[in-house]
Amino acid sequence: MICSLSGELAQEPVVSIKSGNIYEKRLIEKYIDANGREPTTGQPLALTDLVTIVKIGNSSNNNSNGAGTKPRVGTTTSIPGMLQMFQNEWDALMLETFTLRQQFESVRQELAHSLYQYDAACRVIARLIKERDAAKSALANTPIRTVTNNNNNNNNNNNNNNNNDQMDVENTQKLPQDILTKVGDLSKALSAQRKKRSKPEKLPTTEEIKSYAILASNEAQQSTGGLSSVDQHGSLVVVGSGGDDGEVTVYDNDSSSVKKSLKGHTKRVESVAFTPNGRSVVSGSRDRTVRLWNVESGQSQSAKYSGEVLSVNVHPSGDIVAVGGSDRSWALFDISSGSSSLNQILKNGNAANGPCGAVRFHPDGAILGVGSDDGQISLWDISQNKRAITLTAHTQAVRSISFSENGYFMVSCDDSVAKVWDLRKSTCLQTFDIDGKHGHSVSFDHSGSYIAIAGSSLTIVNLSGKSSFEITKQLDGQGGLYNRAIWSLDSQTLTTVSEDGLIKLWGSQ
Repeated sequence: MICSLSGELAQEPVVSIKSGNIYEKRLIEKYIDANGREPTTGQPLALTDLVTIVKIGNSSNNNSNGAGTKPRVGTTTSIPGMLQMFQNEWDALMLETFTLRQQFESVRQELAHSLYQYDAACRVIARLIKERDAAKSALANTPIRTVTNNNNNNNNNNNNNNNNDQMDVENTQKLPQDILTKVGDLSKALSAQRKKRSKPEKLPTTEEIKSYAILASNEAQQSTGGLSSVDQHGSLVVVGSGGDDGEVTVYDNDSSSVKKSLKGHTKRVESVAFTPNGRSVVSGSRDRTVRLWNVESGQSQSAKYSGEVLSVNVHPSGDIVAVGGSDRSWALFDISSGSSSLNQILKNGNAANGPCGAVRFHPDGAILGVGSDDGQISLWDISQNKRAITLTAHTQAVRSISFSENGYFMVSCDDSVAKVWDLRKSTCLQTFDIDGKHGHSVSFDHSGSYIAIAGSSLTIVNLSGKSSFEITKQLDGQGGLYNRAIWSLDSQTLTTVSEDGLIKLWGSQ
């Protein structure tokens, strides 16, 4: 009698009166206690539903309870059968051993991999802790250096701006060594030349400046947003579109004709600049790209920027371009290989508390001036990537900055005022009220004698003494808002661009 649960010969068989199945008594009783059901049919089953099967032996059996003798399993009734059974059990044991060995090897490999990952994680954590401690140490040892305007007329502005002093944390990123050497050598050479330079013989007098009028007015491009930016090299003028067409145009003042139309930007062009040799043009746009153009071929290379590009300026060496962005950053790009590449070599990602809308290299090339929307102007030592001076006097966004050629003075403007600074003393010399009209740009001429202020009007200021300036000429109502103004190399003419889309050439009649 085979048990329906174990599949083996039942030693104490019982039968279910509900299903007729035979079970080992001890097994079925445990099953009923646990489940209360028939194992094979799933019907409810109680202990009272089980009937014990009694094996009746012959009269000569001495077994007192009358149970029969337990029969042998068929495979164990002979020696060959028993040997076969032992062999089968041995084979099963070997297969199980092999399976366990495989599982052991798999677990061992997983453990080794986990230990390797743990060791790598420990090394990374140790390096991060070291970098964190170094950053804390640098932050703790970095001084605060802020220079404010000491002019008595601007004391109220100083009180408002002193609360916005910034802490300069040393930046670890530096210029590549070859470029660093070139910048240092050029700075020394230019500084020595600058001290020996005299003013041009043909420099216009104040009387000639007072007679300035429009000599020519031409339309360089069809743009719904007017002209937003301008730069000049010889007779060539490059202008940027203020509309979403993103066009950059190279214009010849002598022939009053368009030399080349450069198309590639997809949004407003905020700033343009010639390289010193006049063969290339750099442009920055609100489409978050900087482009380097070959004037002759019209081909360009572009580089993506992290924010909208608000200002660009070319280093005196012609190998570096400075970029100011809407994401409060400024960066330097290497253009030494010409129009074949445009590679970012240095970036300061947290240079101000607002967009950096004006960037300009000092004439020596060692300092970068950065004007921002928080009203501050920072002078950065590009060789160390460190802020050298912070000037706080503007109460509005700084729109434009320009250095005098001798390097002593700087002029800046916001929407309401233009300020002239003495960089030797880090003080504001004079403030010119723009009479509530918009101020968009300021520009020193090459001699450092005249300043052009472009906005709702065109104002020309001249250096009347060693360190004093006065308004010489103011022109109003000539075609709306002037966005930019740039002097010719000999200071004889002044070129402006405005929202009416016209390039105007100014000079004495």
